[in-house]
Amino acid sequence: MAEDLMTSHEVADYLKVDLRTVYRYIKQGQIPKVKVGGRWRFRRSDIEAWLRGEAQLEELPQSSGKHILVVDDNPGTVAVLTDILQEAGYNVQIARNGEEALAMLHEICYDLLIVDLNLPKIGGLALISKAHELYGREVKCIIVTGYASKESAIEAVNLGVQRFLEKPFSASQLLTTVKTTLGE
Repeated sequence: MAEDLMTSHEVADYLKVDLRTVYRYIKQGQIPKVKVGGRWRFRRSDIEAWLRGEAQLEELPQSSGKHILVVDDNPGTVAVLTDILQEAGYNVQIARNGEEALAMLHEICYDLLIVDLNLPKIGGLALISKAHELYGREVKCIIVTGYASKESAIEAVNLGVQRFLEKPFSASQLLTTVKTTLGE
């Protein structure tokens, strides 16, 4: 039943804790959760059982990989990135513009953001800045672009972007960059 499902924001309100605390519980696997439409949701009854210490953390099967948000408005680039990353065992979600990505970031803290520099609605660097406002600089970021400039590279480094990946790139370049950025 849909009204029984809560977002991470609603869980934070319900538990009367900071949203970052909820995200920490999620990452540590302490809060029972289910994946609905590619996003984590929480059953009120599961949260109540968890609070009473009765929860049995039964989740839907999922990849053991890290969670990556790919933000790009080019369908071809999205398809390539998604295929390569999923085949390597990563959990990948997609946003087609900066505004959509920001809404997704309000739901979950991703292990890695792969962001196109030139995005509609909210640009790549502005999106990364907003992600850092939400979660601090612990959010790892890779900029993907075909239009790198010295100025944008300097601004990205100042924002805490770990890597630039210029289009076109190979699968091995992508995976090496992702693994290095994640410290794997």
